[in-house]
Amino acid sequence: MLFQGIVDSDLKLIDCFAGWPGSSHDARVFRRSIIGEKLLSQPCVILPPGCHILGDGAYPLTSTLMVPFKDNGHLSDNQLKFNKCLSSSRVVIEQAFGKLIGDFETEVFYYNNMNSIN
Repeated sequence: MLFQGIVDSDLKLIDCFAGWPGSSHDARVFRRSIIGEKLLSQPCVILPPGCHILGDGAYPLTSTLMVPFKDNGHLSDNQLKFNKCLSSSRVVIEQAFGKLIGDFETEVFYYNNMNSIN
């Protein structure tokens, strides 16, 4: 099952969307999610001016969603620098998802142990 989420710089989950098969393309799931539909149709309603959501290369580039330049082997130095900065900024996102998965696994393990004790 695919899980899509948006976290802020404090690792707080501010939006999530789940339920699509894991084989679904990230961009399609994004377009079909409530936040994706709103960001694509009414970006100013969701985000304050000057704010952006960071995504990886699987997501579409929009006025509110920043994604890396596609590396076709001919990126300029500025494009490479942008991709590197974007990637390092997305580390926070990866940490948040790692924590979420770790918390979920801990809860499942605890629940499974409780069942085996009873």
